[in-house]
Amino acid sequence: MTTFRSRNPCRPLDWRNQRVLAATADPARHWFSRSSDDNYVRRRIAFLRRCRVARGDDRAMEEVVEEFEDCFYAQRLAEGRQHANYAMTTSLVEARLLARQSFAEIAALTGTSAAVIEHFEAMYFDVVHRLEYRDWITAQVLVPALAAQVKAAAAQSGVGPVAFPFLDGSTKLFAYFCGPTTIDVIGMGFEGVSAFRTAEEFDTWWDDHWRQMIRRRSVQAAQTFEINKFNVTDVFAAHLRIIDLEQSPGAAKKAKTDFEAGIKAALDSLPYSPATLAGTDYRPGRTREADHLAIELNCIEAARLAAGEPLKSILDDETIHLTMPPPRRAGGIVDSN
Repeated sequence: MTTFRSRNPCRPLDWRNQRVLAATADPARHWFSRSSDDNYVRRRIAFLRRCRVARGDDRAMEEVVEEFEDCFYAQRLAEGRQHANYAMTTSLVEARLLARQSFAEIAALTGTSAAVIEHFEAMYFDVVHRLEYRDWITAQVLVPALAAQVKAAAAQSGVGPVAFPFLDGSTKLFAYFCGPTTIDVIGMGFEGVSAFRTAEEFDTWWDDHWRQMIRRRSVQAAQTFEINKFNVTDVFAAHLRIIDLEQSPGAAKKAKTDFEAGIKAALDSLPYSPATLAGTDYRPGRTREADHLAIELNCIEAARLAAGEPLKSILDDETIHLTMPPPRRAGGIVDSN
């Protein structure tokens, strides 16, 4: 692949397929460039040439498909976008490529070979070597997928874009930014299927799946629903409600772990605290009784005081009422006036 193609910021996803179509536009000429066309392009051109020769001969066509299995089924996978029965398979393959899964992993989930997935990616959805270019992925893949899905949903009679399941745009969006785990949730609505033996277990699973499905559809709708003068105030109200919930005292408590909550409860149960705030005890305790003494309690005396022993029984009366002497300097006592 030449330098100008690898650095083209507007390179389409199927640039290799476009190159093949241009090279085979004239049936009399089946040519390719040895300097700029890679093995994917050359193999694709060879496949099309053999198909034209074998046209009308079923036996010969079977031999071509067997030899060029990767080209044949990759083409079927690409054509699946135009058929309702196969569009989801194509969408999931593309989403898993965006989620950085290997060709072998995707093939195992799809029921095909790694060579088919590799050829499909190279010929029709060339993203693997550009996944680190976030803006390019967003502009060339994610936004067009979301826009196409909204357009397709709006074209359906009586069905608005929010009601349509965004299996293509939303799935690709979350797959790219969140990884392959979200494909099962966003794309298919199942995070995992666990076996159940009783009706009670089934009811629990059913309720969990319902909640998961509502969250999934809410996220899909939030990615694409239209904001206009009729609903913008509702959007603002929802946003303000989210802010209120995040800033509420209960939100801070919920954010703490059980361990943190236990430590806080233990600290709160202590009878005293040396911490001060604005000149007063931050959390008043028994030791504040000794704050204005002329002496400092040692650790044993502080512990006795914290345990509830009266201050008078710890220190004698003279010590309790002892006050600091007035300040002095060389030459005499400072005049307090």
